[in-house]
Amino acid sequence: MPTLGLVIKWGSSSWTGGPNYLKNIALANASVSPDQKLRLIYFVRPDQVEHMDQYRNILPLASDIRIYHPDSEMGDVDVLYPASDQFDVPAGVAPVYWIPDFQHCYLPEYFSKEELDWRSDFFSRLAGGKDLVVLSSEAALNDFHRFFTVTCPTFVVPFASSLEPGWMDGDHEEIKKKYSVNFQYLMCCNQFWKHKDHKTLFKALALLRDQGIILQLICTGATEDLRHPDYFDTVQDYLEEHNLTEQVHILGLLPRADQIQLLRGAQAVVQPSLFEGWSTVIEDCRLLGKKVIHSDIPVHLEQSPESSLVFKGGDAQNLADILVDFSDKFTAMPDIEAEKAAFQESLENCSRFGRNIGKMVNSAMKINEVVNPTNSPENKKLLPTKDIVGKNSYRVKGVQWYDPPLAGASTFADSLFEMETYTNTLDILNRLSEDDYLKYIRGFMSSGLRRFGKHWKYADICTVLYTLSNMLDVKNYLKIGVLQGRSMAMVISGNPQVDVVGFDMWRAGYAGMDNPGPAFVQEQMERLGHKGTLQFVNGNSHETLPHFFSQNPRMSFDLITVDSDHTPEGATQDLLDVLPHLRIGGAIVFDGIAHPSHPELLKIWQDTIMSRPEMSGFAFTELGYGVAFAIRMR
Repeated sequence: MPTLGLVIKWGSSSWTGGPNYLKNIALANASVSPDQKLRLIYFVRPDQVEHMDQYRNILPLASDIRIYHPDSEMGDVDVLYPASDQFDVPAGVAPVYWIPDFQHCYLPEYFSKEELDWRSDFFSRLAGGKDLVVLSSEAALNDFHRFFTVTCPTFVVPFASSLEPGWMDGDHEEIKKKYSVNFQYLMCCNQFWKHKDHKTLFKALALLRDQGIILQLICTGATEDLRHPDYFDTVQDYLEEHNLTEQVHILGLLPRADQIQLLRGAQAVVQPSLFEGWSTVIEDCRLLGKKVIHSDIPVHLEQSPESSLVFKGGDAQNLADILVDFSDKFTAMPDIEAEKAAFQESLENCSRFGRNIGKMVNSAMKINEVVNPTNSPENKKLLPTKDIVGKNSYRVKGVQWYDPPLAGASTFADSLFEMETYTNTLDILNRLSEDDYLKYIRGFMSSGLRRFGKHWKYADICTVLYTLSNMLDVKNYLKIGVLQGRSMAMVISGNPQVDVVGFDMWRAGYAGMDNPGPAFVQEQMERLGHKGTLQFVNGNSHETLPHFFSQNPRMSFDLITVDSDHTPEGATQDLLDVLPHLRIGGAIVFDGIAHPSHPELLKIWQDTIMSRPEMSGFAFTELGYGVAFAIRMR
């Protein structure tokens, strides 16, 4: 099942077409058969978070909801749509772009110079690029080729409106009362932007009024035009000058469910727009079986429902004539039979839209493999696990506003220097077989505590692992460099059920210490009460790690320790090999960053781990050989 990352990029502005388009994609995908369905992940732009209520009906249709930013986790995403030029898309993800229309090419006077330049430049780059570009109509595709030199792949996907929960169960009479509508009415559902051409409709009403024909009109839609801030004022002035204020009722931007009920009760709907990419209003009328009278622009003719009436765009007299000639065909109440027939047709329209979205996604994936062969499945690098550490996470159904982890490195670092951490670490060390190094460490820690008490600050691999494993409630642990098992003991002592995988070459005399082998370590762990599995992988980690993960590609860990090859190249490789298998909210520990024989290890840690924005880290270098850890935050 391919995964589509759907970018929630509209909602805060007055343009309702964008949110409706995204909602219809999700609803259409839900309507197709299981074998054709896409997995959906919503990527919400930060500036749209507070406007997500309008998407509430499609939130349950997403497998996950994430904030959209340059470092968004997209390892499990195949296609991102509609992409933008705001961020680069990670390798392995196919970006697909949507161009709603080419209005600026036909009506440049409605745009500022800055917006004209941006649109022309962006569309030109898309036209000459290699990524898939989606258009909503054949008319838009023709315009794309008319105004730009198009060498990019294209895909035409006309969208369809889908019924949202409660629409057909709503009471249109109650909604009419809510807005003080106690008369028969025509309806126009466009925001008050100049190209929507409300004035032609108003002129038609004025012409009819002069003939003694009074038609009431309800207008819904936002009244702000950011390109022309004074436009709505000119509309109101026109209504007053032509005595239309008692006929034209401007309700503004309404809740979508209310707008639908008013549409159901309308005599007919008028769509006078001079430019569209694919009209949501017309699709709504198709869905509801409602008569629509629309202008004759190419996309409207392409989209036109069978029972539509067409007038010459911008021609008020032609529109007035149609309103009079066909007024006997208008239905002032919901036509239940028409709605039932339209509903049956809409099921197929919606399913067709969903299937076409699926075809678009598959096409984009194939194109992306050709454009960038490294993205093909056989060459694609292992992507980070999406598994999450249960204790260090907060997840809810619906919108996951924050990244899942509850705690970053600072939370764990504070606990490192508590007296309980030192005393419990010493207690575990006292239960292990003694050697010279263990004896030294116990003496060093005991002396520090005795002389400086609660003011003493010290950390090493043992105190760090004791702290992390107890606070994270570790279930799976990976250790590179087992040696005698001291650090492993810190994890097992507080988590006896933990499953452990240990990698070691069991090289004699490593770091000047005995290396008695896996049987000795297993006996030590059993002495501590270990009940989980303990698997040893013997050999050079640069060979055994890649092989192990090739056999277990989806294995992931709450806690990982890297403490083996201390050469710059070897340490870097070990860190990179294990990092994709670290769970979100989990910790990776790196030892020896202040070791006098390996001064380069601190920089290795900083460059390999701490340069990643998803990692929250802490390093201790004041005493001993130094140790660092980091929490994966997303």
